[in-house]
Amino acid sequence: MRPTLAILFQPGPGQWGLRGDPHLWQELADLAAERPLPYSEIELSDWLHAQFADLTGQPLSSEKPIAVERFPRR
Repeated sequence: MRPTLAILFQPGPGQWGLRGDPHLWQELADLAAERPLPYSEIELSDWLHAQFADLTGQPLSSEKPIAVERFPRR
């Protein structure tokens, strides 16, 4: 069995920046646990960009701050 993308999310970051970071990280880690490690960087990049957009409603390339209402404030 191939390893999953979950290995990329362990351990989590030691500090957080913007509101919602730990929650978004955990949601991505949960999705990654079900996904086999891709064979190429392009496949990984495409998956990450798609999941980020699905979870936040914004593209990963966005330069503006992103607020996700379902994530609690600190």
